[in-house]
Amino acid sequence: MRTGMWIPAILAALAIVELSGCAKTQLMTNEGRRDGQVFGDYGISGNRNESRIENGSLLRKLSILGNNNRVVVEDGVSMAKIEIAGSNNEVELPYGLNPYFAQIGRNNVVRNRPAPWTTAPGRISTETTRTTTTVEIDEDGNISTSTTPSAGSRPPAAEPAPVPAEPTDPDKLP
Repeated sequence: MRTGMWIPAILAALAIVELSGCAKTQLMTNEGRRDGQVFGDYGISGNRNESRIENGSLLRKLSILGNNNRVVVEDGVSMAKIEIAGSNNEVELPYGLNPYFAQIGRNNVVRNRPAPWTTAPGRISTETTRTTTTVEIDEDGNISTSTTPSAGSRPPAAEPAPVPAEPTDPDKLP
């Protein structure tokens, strides 16, 4: 076996140790569910799990190791960091919560719910910006890292209202 082939395996093992070993509260299963308050670190290992982090939680780090997991973070939760190793995971955050986000994998989505005062009809939603760091390892053991700012989607621009016509009847002037 070539020496270069060991590098991806070592990096993957280090990611697994980092993501699963440090979490104090863990959900380690497939197709499981955990709801409740969390304090410190929280780790999810496995596939197709669902979790709701309840109001009042104080998270230092949310770690996800697996695929197709979904986490909903309620309003009133404090969180500093999200780490994901896997693909197609989804984390829904409250408006204004913007933790550091790092991922190994593809198609992971971390999004903020809109502000409560912007969801009424006729209101414009605000835009959230997050910086994402992605690490990719190809079959030859080459590592590439990219950091990109990603912005939420903007609502379509509304056309301005037409200007009212000038009254031509002198009796109707103010």
